[in-house]
Amino acid sequence: MTHLSDTFMLDMLAKVQPIQAEILKSGRSAHVDAHVHEDIDDYGKHHIDIDVTIFDGSALVKSFDFSSLDSEEQCEAELSALVAYVHTL
Repeated sequence: MTHLSDTFMLDMLAKVQPIQAEILKSGRSAHVDAHVHEDIDDYGKHHIDIDVTIFDGSALVKSFDFSSLDSEEQCEAELSALVAYVHTL
């Protein structure tokens, strides 16, 4: 199983984190969760995934998932979708 590199995923996290502030400015809450998963089939290896969840009050409004199992293009497209969504707030 091939995963995107930690470097790519950490760069993606660096792009996502400033967007969290924009979401907060709109009066909504934004939870950014970056987590490390151990690879079951490849001992000692791991991969990073990122989730962005947007709430209006206590209601979950939208979520965006950045998976290291996706391609770089898919992660970039998810980032574009997140940015486009934030522009609607």
